[in-house]
Amino acid sequence: MTRWFAPSLRRRVVLALMLAFCLVGAVLAARELATMINPGQLDRLVADFSRGVMQQLDKTDDPAEARGIVEALESQINRGYAQTRLPAVLAMQLWDRDGRLVHGSSQGIALPAGGPAGSSRVELQGRTFHVFRAEDARWRIVVAQPEVARGWIVRSVLSDLAASLAIAFPLVLIPLWLAVSQGLRPLSQLSQRLAARDPDDLSETGLAPRHAELRPLVRSIDGLLVRLRGKVRREHAFVHDAAHELRTPLAVISAQAHVLAHAHDAQARTDAAARLDDAIARASNLAEQLLSLARFDSQAPKRETMDVARLTQHEVALLAPRAIERGLELSLDAPDALPWAIELAAFRAILQNLVGNAIRYVPAGGQVAIGLAVDGDSLLLSVQDDGPGIEESQREHVFERFVRGNGHDVAGSGLGLAIVRQATLALGGGVRLVDGLRNAGGGHGCRFEVRLG
Repeated sequence: MTRWFAPSLRRRVVLALMLAFCLVGAVLAARELATMINPGQLDRLVADFSRGVMQQLDKTDDPAEARGIVEALESQINRGYAQTRLPAVLAMQLWDRDGRLVHGSSQGIALPAGGPAGSSRVELQGRTFHVFRAEDARWRIVVAQPEVARGWIVRSVLSDLAASLAIAFPLVLIPLWLAVSQGLRPLSQLSQRLAARDPDDLSETGLAPRHAELRPLVRSIDGLLVRLRGKVRREHAFVHDAAHELRTPLAVISAQAHVLAHAHDAQARTDAAARLDDAIARASNLAEQLLSLARFDSQAPKRETMDVARLTQHEVALLAPRAIERGLELSLDAPDALPWAIELAAFRAILQNLVGNAIRYVPAGGQVAIGLAVDGDSLLLSVQDDGPGIEESQREHVFERFVRGNGHDVAGSGLGLAIVRQATLALGGGVRLVDGLRNAGGGHGCRFEVRLG
């Protein structure tokens, strides 16, 4: 039973068609009922019929022929009423110019001969009759028809309309059903073709549908496959690079552990322990960075409003001892308070990596300046220095994983700026690298600008 209630385009089309038929039927029924129950409409019908009879009587002066015309018309109309089961009769009476009755109603209804010409309504036999009187130089005629009960009119209109819709509905539904089925067939074929593909096959579908409605869908699927293929390729490269980067500290750990275990004097054990601690710290830092990348790449940040100015002051204070140790001037330009909706871990990762990189790469006696401000609808965080800088040709590549700038011998994994970019993207922002402060060599250091929405 569940599949009968599952969403279906075919069923939706059929239901929409049935609703359209019902609405059309309701409008037509209301229009027909408004016409039939209008008393003025019956007056016009009786008047038009009476004028038509007078036109035929105008062709004869013979009472017998005139009587035959009136009797034939009255009989014809009443037979039609009987066949349609209309609960009404048409009564007619005809007089000549001398006032003699030529034809009395065959329905046994005595119509009043006197009265003004034109339409009127009279009560006869407990019913309201619509009467029309017309006369010329030879004949005077009276035509009367009773009002029909509104309940009968409603039932008659609805039954006739239902019969018409019952005939029309399948005639419209069958071609429409076939058209929808044929129109959805290419979509079913596309689904079957995608379902039959190997799970590792991320190549484009290779389809060129002739239906205009399917082309955007196929283009979107092909675009998605291209992006997935690129993502898988990047993940494979990432795993390969991560394994390569971890191999070095792990090899050092293994070697120094062996030295530590077989050292014959205290100095050798001390040196081996120090090198072992450095390798463990490097491996631990690399693992932490890899986890940060994975977290920012796969999870949507949960923002909360906090004072980013106070948070920045706290993080800079934690990094200040390292800057002092290297003889650097570390400064912060930020308001006293700045509430903003951010994700704490992502903002910390951005700030720690940018400032930490500057502290490692800027030579002793250099400057690292941090700025925090609101720029329009964005939060702008800047970290600039007067270090050796990065060549313009390398500035886009340094944000890639395991890519490091040239011209220095500072140890690192090449993941810090990749984490900055991923965390910035996770917060719906962007990061760019431009010229920083002028350095002693006449060049410029680096200025990283992070803009968060």
